[in-house]
Amino acid sequence: MHRIVGRWLYFKADQPEICEMLSIRRIMSAVRRCALLGLAALMLLFGFAASGLAQTPLTPQLKWGQGFEFAGDCAAEAQSHYRSASSPEQVPAFREASLCGGPYGMDHPEEIAALIHARYSGEHPLAFDLFEVRQSARLDADLKGLRTYLAWAVALAGLVSVMAVYIHRINRRLHRSVAEAQQVAEKLQASEEKYRLLTETMKDVVWTVDTETLDFIYISPSVERLRGYKPEELVATPIEGMFRAEDMEVIRSLVRQRVEAFVGGKECFYTDEAELPCKDGGTVWVEMVTTFCRNPRTGRIELHGVSRDISERRASQARIAYMAEHDMLTDLPNRALVTDRLRQALTSARRNLHRVALLYIDLDRFKPVNDIYGHAVGDLLLREAADRMRLCVRESDTVGRFGGDEFVVLLPHVESENDAVRVAEKIRHAIAEPFWLGRLTLEVSASIGIAVYPHHGSDDVSLLLHADSAMYDAKHGGRDRACVFGSSAP
Repeated sequence: MHRIVGRWLYFKADQPEICEMLSIRRIMSAVRRCALLGLAALMLLFGFAASGLAQTPLTPQLKWGQGFEFAGDCAAEAQSHYRSASSPEQVPAFREASLCGGPYGMDHPEEIAALIHARYSGEHPLAFDLFEVRQSARLDADLKGLRTYLAWAVALAGLVSVMAVYIHRINRRLHRSVAEAQQVAEKLQASEEKYRLLTETMKDVVWTVDTETLDFIYISPSVERLRGYKPEELVATPIEGMFRAEDMEVIRSLVRQRVEAFVGGKECFYTDEAELPCKDGGTVWVEMVTTFCRNPRTGRIELHGVSRDISERRASQARIAYMAEHDMLTDLPNRALVTDRLRQALTSARRNLHRVALLYIDLDRFKPVNDIYGHAVGDLLLREAADRMRLCVRESDTVGRFGGDEFVVLLPHVESENDAVRVAEKIRHAIAEPFWLGRLTLEVSASIGIAVYPHHGSDDVSLLLHADSAMYDAKHGGRDRACVFGSSAP
């Protein structure tokens, strides 16, 4: 093998045109293999000389084809020296000599070429062997450079690997952080959508007001259903448009008081009822639940509120209150309301020094109507009698029903007893007119008792008692008449 490589290297120097015809890849591969074998042989051979061991003539141990391999001879020679070592100390010395032989051979190519020429090469000139050794040294230098390059490549690969691992971990953390941030964003978006849907679909109106400017900051779209305004028509506008003008001074004072309480550490919810104007000119009653909060972004105090339409509730409450104070059959005030108004009238009369008259009315011959024609006809007659009485008095007067066929008329301001008597006579004549109830024509009359403040009583109880007593006097006097308390029946 080394002969082939030597010839190629020699020809390369003397006849380059022949070398160009050879395959560069095959030649370089053969050169590298030959260089490795040659370096091993040189290391073994010159190691003995450097260590001072007795050298024996190198004799060929292996024969390959037509020539001898110098590396094979060195290997065989090393094997024979290991086996024939006369003392154990020769083995490490031989190893040391072998390690030093390679560098020595690279540094003294002329000596190695002469040795090879003397031992193996008789057919080639010394220049050829010297050229072959020098080329092997160059290959050894190339191998050293290759090893350095490989070492740097391995180190760089290690650094790249460490960086790749670090980047991979950072990447994983980044992906995890991005995934978590995306989950948080999705939850936030879902929450916003939920509350947006809640505020936009609910009937109640959610709103926020800046307590310093009293301007709307936010108002939900449901305000359009409640008051007819679009949210953009109210946002950034004062709350004056939310309340009636006559209520605004009270509203401002109330807001100031509650803001001061909030700043003082009192946090609570307030419930108020208010009548709000609508865009169409009407009004709507709402219940407002409000509280005060400090905006964490701006630091300003805001009024947060929810307004609910309570028109139906107030109508129901008003109806219940009306039913509690009025007679359901005739729609006249009942005993409770008449008594309350009588007390108010007496209070006013004491303050203004005027008279109050009370008429106690009982229908004559009403019981036979119920017994003969039934309660349905009796109820019709009572409603018609109530309407006739209302037509006989002023708007400031009160006609009430105490029950059955008993009625009371309150005259809160009269000049004398004669005024009360005139009203009583007017009512008596109206009741004496026939009642046309479908196909029936019925006739009843009225017995009326009269009591006047302050002559016949100073309070509501005494006036009612004396008017009732006068009514019984009228009945005992022949019915269909009016009688003043304390006087004989006419």
